[in-house]
Amino acid sequence: MSSTATPAINTIIWLSVKPLIKLVISAGAGFFLARSGLFPTAGSRSASQIILNVTLPSLLFSKIIPSFNSENVKAIGPIFLVGIVYMLVSALFGVLIRIALPTPRNFRWGLLASAIWANWGDVPTSIVQSVCLSAPFAGQADADLAVAYVSIFILLFYLTLFPFRGTLLIQRDYTHPPKEVEDEENVSKGRWSRVKAASEHVRSLPGLVRRRKGGREQAEEGEGTSKAEDGEKEGETAASAAEPGSAMHLRSTRSPPTTFSDLQRVTTSRSIGQASVRELAGTAAAASVEDTAEEHQRRASFGRGQLRMALAERERLKTIVGSPAHSVFDDDGADTAVGTSTDVPPSPSRKLPSNSLPPHQLFPNGSHEEPPFLEEEVAPPRPLPLRILLGVKEFALSLLTPPTISLVTALVCALVTKLKALFVFVDGSSFNPTAPDGDPPLAIILDTASFLGAASVPLGLLVLGSALARMRLPRPLTKLPLASIASLAVCKLIVLPIVGFLMVQGLTSHTNLVDEENRVLRFVLIYFSCVPTATTQVALAQIFAPEDGESNSDTLASYIVFQYIIFVFSSVVLTAVTLSNIF
Repeated sequence: MSSTATPAINTIIWLSVKPLIKLVISAGAGFFLARSGLFPTAGSRSASQIILNVTLPSLLFSKIIPSFNSENVKAIGPIFLVGIVYMLVSALFGVLIRIALPTPRNFRWGLLASAIWANWGDVPTSIVQSVCLSAPFAGQADADLAVAYVSIFILLFYLTLFPFRGTLLIQRDYTHPPKEVEDEENVSKGRWSRVKAASEHVRSLPGLVRRRKGGREQAEEGEGTSKAEDGEKEGETAASAAEPGSAMHLRSTRSPPTTFSDLQRVTTSRSIGQASVRELAGTAAAASVEDTAEEHQRRASFGRGQLRMALAERERLKTIVGSPAHSVFDDDGADTAVGTSTDVPPSPSRKLPSNSLPPHQLFPNGSHEEPPFLEEEVAPPRPLPLRILLGVKEFALSLLTPPTISLVTALVCALVTKLKALFVFVDGSSFNPTAPDGDPPLAIILDTASFLGAASVPLGLLVLGSALARMRLPRPLTKLPLASIASLAVCKLIVLPIVGFLMVQGLTSHTNLVDEENRVLRFVLIYFSCVPTATTQVALAQIFAPEDGESNSDTLASYIVFQYIIFVFSSVVLTAVTLSNIF
């Protein structure tokens, strides 16, 4: 148990500064390794996967089983309550900052996400574990219990960010970009041009009616003559198209209409699964919608041959999108221009129809409707119960991550006495089996988890330092939203710790949710109110950014860097005040 003696002032100050020194040294090592090129992005990504899938689950498993019991497991409820309150208050801060202060237009929703999700991982785990290892705490036992409490905050972080789709806030800056703001001169010109166009349209209505009436009469008189002329023109067109040097022949061998001109670019097989497929699919789908609306207007100016080529080209693009990569692009990595010919014989999925279709086959019965193969096949909507079941299934699968599986398994083993006795000795239990060496049978599993879990926090701090080293602040710094950056840092690292301290004191004094004697829980609850924004959001911002667009990760980096500068001082002050209060 923790000591009840109040430590001296110099002891409190040293206890507050010591874990921060450990954190700065570890993160600084990752920072300089990344700067020197010894810890590249690929290595940082691999280290993050190791943390998520190996070391963090091992850390949670090794700390929860020996620490939780039927008495202190009741702390899970207050931890969830306090954590949710921290998120809601932080969200309120973000909304107020976005309303009151100028915020980058491409960071409206990212600001809310950076306010809500703090770094509830390696940073507070390192601080809390270091503080609880020293007196007046009970050493390793209190340190393990503190990490067990921290695991509930980590669970809440993962649940709200991933299964409950908190990432949609980060993604919304890209899926719902802000509209461009025009200056007053352009706005006034636009309004005047719209008024002028409307007035001209009204004045032209009488003449339009007269022209339509006269055109209708002329059409009735010359109907027979036009049919004969059409027959002669079709014969002349067929003859001229057969001549190699004719204008019609040149037009028929030209590139397709401008709808697909932006697709004439060099693409390799390496990019077919990334930007190319998305661009091809998006352009083909857009052409299917736009060409249908404009097809009748084009037929007045296009010949039958040009129209046939446009329709065939659009179908070819749809075939490319639906074909495997090896059936569209060469596997040897040679550059191939989409829509151009190469020396390699084309596969069936790339081949254009060589024979010209007669007009009566392209549009049967003289109708102007498109052939049925060009119509979009729309899947019927799924029934509501099926959609609900699929949503529940997707949510359940998103919960099956290594940290959550490890946490739930460890909680079950910690609360079931006979299961816990397989890992550690349980006081007051008649069931304490042993292996030949005198330890519990599964103690080797717990020792292995402790061995692997010990690497989680140091490795996480190295990754944190490398992430900070790769952040690029926008230049010049005077163009940054300094008021918004400073306000968010003050709210998260000064105002929120005050709110958290008062709230935990109220829960301890006026409710039974937090036991006054559980000093480890009180310290953990208060300290988690003073944590900067999670660096995970930088990676998420880069993932969700469109490949042909600009990411707001640089803007987010400016917010995070300023918060870590404030965190160095606010963490020491909060730790000192909390220790002097709970002892």
